[in-house]
Order: sequence, then structure tokens, then C-alpha cells
Amino acid sequence: MYALIQQYQLPVTASVNAFGISRASYYRFVNHQPTATEIRRSEIKIQICSAYQAAHGRYGAPKITAVLNSQRPDPVGQKLVQKLMREEGLVAITRRKYRATRASNPIDERYNILKQDFTTTGPNQKWVGDITYIKTQLDGWTYLCTFMDLYSRRIVGFAYGRDMTDNLVANAFGNAIINRNWHGKLIVHTDLGAQFVSDIFEDQLAKVGGIHSYSHKGTPYDNAVIESFHATFKREEHYVNRGHYHSFREARPYVFEYIESWYNRVRIHGALGMVSPVEFEKMNTEISMTHQAP
Repeated sequence: MYALIQQYQLPVTASVNAFGISRASYYRFVNHQPTATEIRRSEIKIQICSAYQAAHGRYGAPKITAVLNSQRPDPVGQKLVQKLMREEGLVAITRRKYRATRASNPIDERYNILKQDFTTTGPNQKWVGDITYIKTQLDGWTYLCTFMDLYSRRIVGFAYGRDMTDNLVANAFGNAIINRNWHGKLIVHTDLGAQFVSDIFEDQLAKVGGIHSYSHKGTPYDNAVIESFHATFKREEHYVNRGHYHSFREARPYVFEYIESWYNRVRIHGALGMVSPVEFEKMNTEISMTHQAP
């Protein structure tokens, strides 16, 4: 009401009487000078909105806080960010993950080398792979196979196709080998899906010196990291941008953009100290080179 009177330059006495407010309160509003705290909060709100928009609405308060603290000389608390995000109506986009039914012809148990030990000391020691389902309006189910390096949580290779075939896995793994330029000792962990136990993939893995590790039946935690990535992809991209997934052809560039342009290079990761996978690899490569310098 105060702002309305001021904006339209309404007669003060008549307006305050009509609105049932005091004349003194109106003048306190008009003459108010923002405090240092109010100025700081306004600045933080602007930064929050900017960070939220830059992340396409995919960041909640924890990551927004990390972004702000990388930009500001004074630390910002997560509770304050949560409060200001509520005031601005900003909420991280999220949807429930689709869960596929189990296969009717399960594969026999095989040896689990990883045993839920997702730690590494360097790149190209442990990779994990999985396939997820992506629904399109025109072409129905399509399939995304990805391989991740557990060292940096980077998606090192992926393939997107209309069918869930042995070649889908082979193409994704082949892309990973090319991208990493890697031939040597490497543990590659997958579930017991038919595409991952096929002769094509097993031969491909053996040729580069890889050792295959398998999840136990009915134990999703054995491959939790790559499953978490697929769930993140669904929440942040697929489920909230339905218009991107009208057909397989239309979906392809959005899958590529999310993985290569956003997830690998921009999206900050809590397990990596709030930096992106590419930035994490770059930072640690520079540290390693510094320690090796004479």
C-alpha cells in the first residue's frame, strides 16, 4: 500500500485514511534508508537468481551456496540461501525416477571385484557402466548407455540408441576408450544385463586389458554411482524438459548437451568438493605436475 501511494503519487492524507494506515508509517517507509544487512541480502538474492538460472533450475540450496561462496569474499550460509530462495519462489527441479521391471531370464551370478568400493587414487582405475531408459513421445523407449570414471565422476563414454543391443554397449565403451586414450589395467563394473555379459563386450574389454566386475543380483547399491547419475539425468533433464524428447532424433542433441556441456564441464559435484568432473581432473593434474617438478 505504501509503495502504491508513492508510485502513483496519490494524495497522502486521503490515501492513508482510505487504506486504514497511519501517516507516520507511510513517511517512515518513504524515508527509509536500507541497512547494510538489507543491501547485502538484496545482492545475495540477485546472485542466487543468476546462479539458479545459469543452472537451468537444477541446483538446490547446497549447490547454490557453494556457487555463491566461490564468488563472494564474505561467506554465505546455506540457511540464508534457503530462506531467500523461498522468498523468490526458487525450487530445484526434480521428478521421480522411472524404474524398469526385472528381466524374466536373469544371468547367473558372476564375481564382484569392486564390492562397493568406489574409491580411487587416480583416473582410469575403476569405471562403471549402466543402461537407462528414456521415453520419447513419438518413438517410445530409447536407451542411453554410459561409462563413468569413478575418480572424477566424469562420463567418459556414452551411446544413445533406439534399441538396447550389444552394440549400444560396445559403442559407448569404444567411445570411452577413445576419449581416455587408455589401454591397460582397468576394472570395469557393470550389472548382469545381457548386453554387458555378451561376447562382444567381453572381447572388447579383454582387448584393452580390462577386468570385468559384476553386481550381485538384486543389489543396486553395487553400481550405485552410475545409477545415481542416471537418476540425476532424469530429474534434471528428461522429466522436466518433456519438449526435448518428442522423438529419438530430437532428443539426441539434448542428451549430448546435458552430458558433455553441463554434467561433465559445469555441474558441481558434492563428492568432488563442489567442482565439476572436468575441473576436478584439471585441478588434480596440475597438483600432480607441481609435486613432480624439481
